[in-house]
Amino acid sequence: MEHLPIFVLQNQGLFSLKYEGEVFDEFRRVFKLWEDPTYLFEFFTENEADLKSWYGGNISIEDAINITIEDSHMLRKNILDVFKSNEKNPKYLNNIFLPFDNETRSSDQGLERCKAKFKKGWLRVYAINVPDDHFVVTGGTIKLTRKMQDREHTNNELIKITNGLDYLKTNKFLDQDALK
Repeated sequence: MEHLPIFVLQNQGLFSLKYEGEVFDEFRRVFKLWEDPTYLFEFFTENEADLKSWYGGNISIEDAINITIEDSHMLRKNILDVFKSNEKNPKYLNNIFLPFDNETRSSDQGLERCKAKFKKGWLRVYAINVPDDHFVVTGGTIKLTRKMQDREHTNNELIKITNGLDYLKTNKFLDQDALK
């Protein structure tokens, strides 16, 4: 496993983990999947009951694919727009990556688990906030259930977050200077 920079600014930065055997780092990998109609068709077909439950039974697989692709473009744009921000129009990653748990801020040696999402959407990008405001993407998923432990694909993301925390702690990437 290694971490790769997506962009680094003076006061914030975005990195992504790249797991052994993977072609892409996690940031690129999840967005490629979310823009692949074949992958999305297979995913929503396999998880159709969860999809119907999420939308009250009133959504087709084709609509879910279109929504996912559109939301994926917007989520990536929101994240990457931080890199293009300036003093007149500042944008911050900590406004996009919010605490992982809605009720609590979970911290482990100063490292905080975070997620980026749209208010009512099902796409999630998971990251670890390394003080101060340098985020390391650990993965992402389409979350159609309330609890991540309920489905294998979301539970795998919990495992990746834990592995990411372990990687950062083991390699002493506990602050922004250590990441660079």
